[in-house]
Amino acid sequence: MIAEVKRLLTRGVAMDQIAPELSKQFYIDIDLLNAVLRAMRKKMAAGKMDENGKAHPSSGISNKAAA
Repeated sequence: MIAEVKRLLTRGVAMDQIAPELSKQFYIDIDLLNAVLRAMRKKMAAGKMDENGKAHPSSGISNKAAA
């Protein structure tokens, strides 16, 4: 489900249109989809993911070592 949500996001589908788009193609578990969307929104708010579902590199040890 996560992969399909990310695919739709990369194609420019708005978050609020993901459920209708998925329901046209698949029988979906709405509770699972809502959990996925909540997690993605949380990551986007934390700056760990862009609006297309792509992860941003973390500022981990490699960045600290370079400084």
